[in-house]
Amino acid sequence: MKNTLFILLLLPFHVFGMDQVTKEYPELTDFFESSEFKRIPQREIGIGDFYDNSVFAATLFEISNIAMTKRVLLNSHYIDRNLITAEELKYIICHELGHLNDKKIFSQLIPLSIGLGVLDIGLVLWTLNSVRKGEWNYLLKKIGISSCLRIAYSFVLAKEARNRETFADEYGINITKNKAAAFSILTKRKQTHENTKYRFNFLNKIKNLFADHPTEDARIAHINSLS
Repeated sequence: MKNTLFILLLLPFHVFGMDQVTKEYPELTDFFESSEFKRIPQREIGIGDFYDNSVFAATLFEISNIAMTKRVLLNSHYIDRNLITAEELKYIICHELGHLNDKKIFSQLIPLSIGLGVLDIGLVLWTLNSVRKGEWNYLLKKIGISSCLRIAYSFVLAKEARNRETFADEYGINITKNKAAAFSILTKRKQTHENTKYRFNFLNKIKNLFADHPTEDARIAHINSLS
């Protein structure tokens, strides 16, 4: 449930392998050995140290020797201290596996993310061209147009990122069949983000328009609506 998408180049895991997970959560051994779990493509799991302990897990795309390996990285802060239950961890893992097996990550979200970088570079060069030519009358106009384009593109990118989170939530529920675990871990996630809210609610609504995750309340409501 990471709020950004990691693309790592030649960076090793802190710990890799499901043995470490089952050591801390032996209740998950049967699940990892089940035919249902083994049918899931891209199911490699590791444990690592995170800079942000409000994050439970991340999706990793590691590029090494021109090959890409897709993995799930769990936050050791929660694993080592048993701060989440086995059922919650199962849901987290299946949610992240949903990202790894979401074809639209590569067909839509990553191209949009790259496009944002290209747009930023283009807008900066376009604006600096006026500075170079001394066209000061057009400078503010270009800055205004650039800002509007940047905001519009960011909105589209954030909306697609939220769609991918919804897909992963549905994927996790489809595998675990455990809405209670999803509700529980999303409630814990909500608690870790309480101190990031603005005092005025309208600012939170604006922030949510450009967030790459739906709010926890929205996610819980959507999961609850699933049959």
